[in-house]
Amino acid sequence: MISIIAILAAMLLPALSQAREKARQTACLSSLKQIGMGFQFYERDNNSFLPPSFRTSPNRWWFSYLNIYCGLQEGDGYLKTKLWQCDGASDGKYGYSLPKIAGNPPYSRGYSWNTYSSWNPNTSVPIPENRTARILKPHTIIIYDSNWYANDINRTPVVGWHNLRCNILYYDGSVGSEHQALLNDWAASKEKYWSNK
Repeated sequence: MISIIAILAAMLLPALSQAREKARQTACLSSLKQIGMGFQFYERDNNSFLPPSFRTSPNRWWFSYLNIYCGLQEGDGYLKTKLWQCDGASDGKYGYSLPKIAGNPPYSRGYSWNTYSSWNPNTSVPIPENRTARILKPHTIIIYDSNWYANDINRTPVVGWHNLRCNILYYDGSVGSEHQALLNDWAASKEKYWSNK
């Protein structure tokens, strides 16, 4: 009897684990969809400009410009809400961390911003905020799963938190998932990643 229960448990546990991971991936995609709506509201109120990835005066990251458009408080930090963190990056699966920024714990993970919006890869010089009219392809990646805290100017590799798949928010507001190997190859190319081509 015990051996039958052990066999059944061995058969069911992988299926339960897969179902739990699928639920995490779905929650992550839902968060990205909400962030996408925040982008659209921000653009509407800001003359079709994308938010800057980072600005030193005032000292703000891209996500802080979107907080009020995503139903959050303006001063909410990156780690104060689950919206800015990928649900799949849990259970000890951590990337890099910046513990001295905004009270981060030793490990953090979340979404990264395609700096095409405010960084010139060919000159390594910040540029003013871009109007959305400069985005030539609606399927341009805006946000993706990352192993870095609120990344904006570094080409941080994407992370396949969801069974080696990375969740993505596209400029047109749609969300999707791609294998991390495909996206890391894509991210390594300045022409594709930074220049909207």
